[in-house]
Amino acid sequence: PLYLLEGVYAVASEIEFTNNVQLYGGFVGTESSYADRPLHTGDVFNPFINTSNLDGGGAIRILSASKALTLHRVVFQNGTFTAGAATQVGGGAVKAAGGNLTILDCEFTGNQALNSSGGALYVAPGARVNIDTSMFTNNMAVTGGSEDVGTGGAIKVDGNPGPTIDDCIFIGNSAQLGGAIDYDTTSPPACFRSAFLNNHAEQDGGAMYQQGNGSAVAIDCFFDTNDANNNGGAIGSSNAPWPNSNYFTWISGNVFSNNRTLSGNGGAVFHGFGYIAYVYHNTFHANAAGSTTEADGLVDGAWIHGRGGGTAQVFQNNLFTGHLDTALHVEGFSGANMAVDSNLFAGQAAGGPNDYSFANTPALADLNYMTDTANNYIDAAGKNFDLVATAPARDAGSLNVYKGVDPTTDTDLNHDRLGRPRTGSSFDLGAYEFQDFTAVTDWMIFRD
Repeated sequence: PLYLLEGVYAVASEIEFTNNVQLYGGFVGTESSYADRPLHTGDVFNPFINTSNLDGGGAIRILSASKALTLHRVVFQNGTFTAGAATQVGGGAVKAAGGNLTILDCEFTGNQALNSSGGALYVAPGARVNIDTSMFTNNMAVTGGSEDVGTGGAIKVDGNPGPTIDDCIFIGNSAQLGGAIDYDTTSPPACFRSAFLNNHAEQDGGAMYQQGNGSAVAIDCFFDTNDANNNGGAIGSSNAPWPNSNYFTWISGNVFSNNRTLSGNGGAVFHGFGYIAYVYHNTFHANAAGSTTEADGLVDGAWIHGRGGGTAQVFQNNLFTGHLDTALHVEGFSGANMAVDSNLFAGQAAGGPNDYSFANTPALADLNYMTDTANNYIDAAGKNFDLVATAPARDAGSLNVYKGVDPTTDTDLNHDRLGRPRTGSSFDLGAYEFQDFTAVTDWMIFRD
């Protein structure tokens, strides 16, 4: 292992690791082992103590590795990769060219990939990455005009295997496609308990973009105030190869609030042709499509926009609140394979213009409506979407089984996004199961 004392290190030329390396930072010089370092401050926006900062000075990529690499308590800042040819790939701070990459308690800030992809991190085909309790802030992937570059403002994953991202925060990242993350992998990438705040895409997928060659999973995450100029204010996707029943999108236990598309569809999520969609227990609040404000020029699919072609679409136990236009819009999909069960459209009249739009009627539908404006949340303005005791979403869920998914036994569905078990004969709607105490702020996710 390599050990770094705390402090800022100016990197004059790219560090290249060709052997297996473990790089540990944040030492003060008195520790007897790396476990003696203090971990987190408790401040979600400044969580780390005694970091070692590698600074690229805005001129070079900081590090590349062709074998297994572990990074712990290291900050990568001001790294820059500039592609000199179309065949060159990015990673403004780090490029993983092979082996297993493990990132824990790290921060990537102010890095950029110019005419390339992966503003902070580029993962090449064959490399496997696992990222835990790390932050990605103000990274960008800048394009020279081609849609093939400028993707993944923080992270670009190119080819198999898919990454695992757990308990991370992405703030203020930007790119052409996938403001924070761009996936192009056939094995499902998985993102758990992470927060995406104020990320931007010039085209699609303000926080996350799913290329047309594979599947994607987002579970118990928090998407707030992300935007895209075209489709998918928080999550966007291209069209999957057709016909293909193997590609899917699984979205469960997430909060989508205040996300926007400026001209396209899917203020929260735009779901392309050819994918199977599983959408369970999400909270959608105050997202909008086709405008910078809720009240101006909204188009269909203000919260989630699904497009047909896959072999199934399931929308179950979701909570939609705080919008002015169509919440759930699905076009071009056979209703025979669609289940829309126990979704609550709050404050909207049944069958009115502010609830749902289907090109074909779902075979299995129990939409549930509220015609009043009763409050569901502890403090939506403060981004606390835990339910109040009187919430209409309480005990309004369905336990029906669709496409072999049992909400009572599936390990991604039988708890809420804070890890609390869902109980009773009917689960609560949305991302949270009611508990008789005030919840922590949603995106305070770092743990000891």
